[in-house]
Amino acid sequence: MCTLDGTVDVGQKMTFTCNETDAEAGDTMGNTYEITCLSNGTFIPVPDDWPVCEVPAECGVAPDPDAANSGLTSEAGTPATTKAYRSVTYHCNDTSLVTDDGKKIYVFCKSDGTFDSPSAWPVCRYNMHNCVIT
Repeated sequence: MCTLDGTVDVGQKMTFTCNETDAEAGDTMGNTYEITCLSNGTFIPVPDDWPVCEVPAECGVAPDPDAANSGLTSEAGTPATTKAYRSVTYHCNDTSLVTDDGKKIYVFCKSDGTFDSPSAWPVCRYNMHNCVIT
């Protein structure tokens, strides 16, 4: 059994919900947080590590890779804002092309409300690995 303002049976889960509907529990991207009572009488995750409920920062409009003539475009168009802990996905306009970083590029919105944009956007090009030299 575990104790947390009462007794909780082994294997029982407790769900906590943020009071503010727009708030999220840490980086969970959700409004709830769940803990489970283990057979050794402790909870997992450990109560010291519980997240704080906060309305996540917003990064604003996603970066525009086309300004660098990269040939990349956002998969979902350009969202008005992107919340922290989420990403914007880019791919080449021409789906037969790739970048040195792969078919998809992910730009993450950090917890401080800024994008983790690449210092230089990768450029779309033909996949040379599929070429046969004769």
